[in-house]
Amino acid sequence: TGAYVPFKFNPVQAKYYQTLLNDYGSDFWLNASVRELIVKARKEGFSSLIEAIWLHACMFTKNARAVTMSHEIESTIRHFERVRYFLDNIGLRDMNFTWDMDKESQRQLSFKDTGSVYWIGTAGAKAFGRGDDITHFHGSEVAHYQNQGILTGVLEACVPTAWRVLESTANGQGDMFHRLWKEATAQ
Repeated sequence: TGAYVPFKFNPVQAKYYQTLLNDYGSDFWLNASVRELIVKARKEGFSSLIEAIWLHACMFTKNARAVTMSHEIESTIRHFERVRYFLDNIGLRDMNFTWDMDKESQRQLSFKDTGSVYWIGTAGAKAFGRGDDITHFHGSEVAHYQNQGILTGVLEACVPTAWRVLESTANGQGDMFHRLWKEATAQ
């Protein structure tokens, strides 16, 4: 209906959130070395939930470097709009909580109180993530990246204790995401 509503988990999000609680404890969002590989159906809300967790980390954890990387520019814009929507509608400005948006890229939020940064980019960007220290990485629709090899550089930019979440709808066999899924399910 277009109405503003609280962010309440749908059944899939609730199950995933409960899995995080079970696997990593109640302060899972502070936990290091979380590795998640999610093969999903469309429109289940994984990206929304992960982006909310990343945003929370930037707001309340010192020096978080959170990244969401999408498969195409239009999707990148939608991800960033969702994160901005979260920020604009949780009442933080009323509490003198501040953040800035990078005026040049329009894809990066900086949080002065914590020294944290959240940026969102597209897998096609040649240098995306290289030279950075990433503490929270969310690869969205990884199976649909035109060049899945970009993951190598971005994952190498992750600090050893980084959260790494790769999620995607399936997109055939033999690509990097499919191989990662096969390795993960073989254990």
